[in-house]
Amino acid sequence: MLRTSDISQYDQKKREYEAILLLEDKDILMSRPLQFGVCNAGQTVYFLIDWIDGEDAQEAIPSLDGLL
Repeated sequence: MLRTSDISQYDQKKREYEAILLLEDKDILMSRPLQFGVCNAGQTVYFLIDWIDGEDAQEAIPSLDGLL
């Protein structure tokens, strides 16, 4: 999956990518990081992660509130 953002989001997206890198060797079912960089003549930041089937954690976690 390719995620792109405006270059103004560079620092935030780099931190997100680095957080994924830190979790890569854990036994967690999640997308794996593949590449991070700048494109579009320096106007866009991107990161590439592999695709896995499942639910987005931001959407799934709130529904677990009653189960915990």
